[in-house]
Amino acid sequence: MRIISPSAPFNNTGRSTSNSTRDLISEGFERVLELIDTINTITLDDKSNALRQILELTNHFPNEKMKSILQLTLSSDSTDELHAWTGWMQSRLAHFLNDCEEECHLSIQTQSSIEYRSKNTEAFYSIGFQVDPQSLNQHRYFSYWLKQFLDQFNLFPQRTESMKVSHKIICIHDWKLERMQPKPQRIRK
Repeated sequence: MRIISPSAPFNNTGRSTSNSTRDLISEGFERVLELIDTINTITLDDKSNALRQILELTNHFPNEKMKSILQLTLSSDSTDELHAWTGWMQSRLAHFLNDCEEECHLSIQTQSSIEYRSKNTEAFYSIGFQVDPQSLNQHRYFSYWLKQFLDQFNLFPQRTESMKVSHKIICIHDWKLERMQPKPQRIRK
């Protein structure tokens, strides 16, 4: 499946689309087919209703197959520094995700947006994995590639003392419980 993208790194992002992302896209198409099979599409109103239901389908993060979450937390004293910090993380993320998939043979699901908190001075990004947290923590190759990814933050040329990064690996249940707790307002971008 080729996906055309007008932006870098590739005009044809079929080369950079991970197997996990391809599988999620395929599952989305399967959900659409299941929905179409259950809807009567004889009249124009039926077709309009079916299209509306298809457009309302969402891809929930994390999906039911994910068992653990790697949560990255980036913080800084200013919004501008945080935006530069998250940009640096995003530029390094594709390589890490490919390593997780190709070298560690892990299935992943990425969160579609970064969550900002604390007046835009703290950012959270989560990655779902299909293995439990204990197995993920004990996975030798995963630990190596995670360390390589986190070490990239030390190379950021504009890094200041206030720019911090941390991570944690937790089970889906704990991640969902954390999200139910009253927290400062979250902003998704």
